[in-house]
Parts: sequence; structure tokens; C-alpha cells
Amino acid sequence: MWRGTRPSGAAGWRFVFSEARKGFPIASRLLIIAFAGGVTLHNLEEALFLPRWARANVTLPVVALAFRPSSTIYWILSSAVSAVVWLAVLGVTLRPAIAAFHFALSGFALAMAVNAFLPHLAMSIAKTSYCPGTATAILLNLPLGVLVVREQLVETAVPLSDFWRQTLFYAILLGVFAFGSLFGFHKLFSERDG
Repeated sequence: MWRGTRPSGAAGWRFVFSEARKGFPIASRLLIIAFAGGVTLHNLEEALFLPRWARANVTLPVVALAFRPSSTIYWILSSAVSAVVWLAVLGVTLRPAIAAFHFALSGFALAMAVNAFLPHLAMSIAKTSYCPGTATAILLNLPLGVLVVREQLVETAVPLSDFWRQTLFYAILLGVFAFGSLFGFHKLFSERDG
């Protein structure tokens, strides 16, 4: 178990491992690697199939006015999101004492667990059509994301309020980054092409 300690005058948490567990536990490493692999497969499924499905099935006025989904932009953003999760995994694995990596990974896991329901499962039900990414979100991201958050909660001695505040911060940051980039890139390229 690692203990969170707040040094005097420091804004963030440090994580200190007990003597019995020198370094980051191998089971935790395998879990976060499996989670990052699941996110990568999910992003690959989205990049391959979501733009065409969205063009055929999403008729919301706001989305229709904002952009026409581009496969190239989905590939770029899916790759960027996958790179971010792998950076968090590397950070937690190589620098386990830096709390920001743990919170970022927990936030990412929380965001991906929510992503299984909104928009994927909700869109599949609403459109009575399989929304690309739903299977990988439900089968991989949801259970692995929940396990990652649980592992972080069990292994840390950081107060719950601090844990959830930081985890939500990083989850919201990821959501803003992903959706902001999606709309921003489409806007940029549509103006350039049009």
C-alpha cells in the first residue's frame, strides 16, 4: 500500500511505497497496461468506423451545423487520445511517486468508463443501430476503467475528497481536450477546405 503524504508548503501529493512492496506492484502494472490496450483498441474501432456511422445516423442540428465527420481527423484524435493514456501509464510505472500521474490515470479511467454509456450505449439504443466503439467500451473500457479507479482508491491513503476532486479534474480535462479538439479540427479544416 502506498501512503499519500502532503509535504508542508507543497500543493500536490507524493506517493510513498511501503518497504514490503518496493516499487509499483506488477499486478497494478498489468492492469493499467491492459486498460491502455483496451483504450487503444476502442480508439481504433472508433477511427475505423465512427465517421461513416455518424454521417449516416447523427442528425442533431448542432452537430450537423458544426461539421461533417472526417476520417482523417478521427484518426489523428484517436491517436492523440491513445498517446495520452500511454503517457499516463508510463508516468505511473516509471515515476510512481508523482501523484499527478496517478490522478491523470484515474481521471482517464473514469472518463472512459462513463464514455461506455455516454455517448456509445445511449447512441446505440437511441438510433437502434450499433454505434462503433460500443463493444470495446462496454467489454474493455468499462470494467478495466472501474478496476483502475478501484485500484487507485484501495492502494492510496490520499483522503477521498482529494482523490475524487483530482480524478474528476483530469476526467473533465480529458473530455474538454477530446471534444474541443474534435470540433476545433473540424472547424479549422472545413474553413480551410471551404
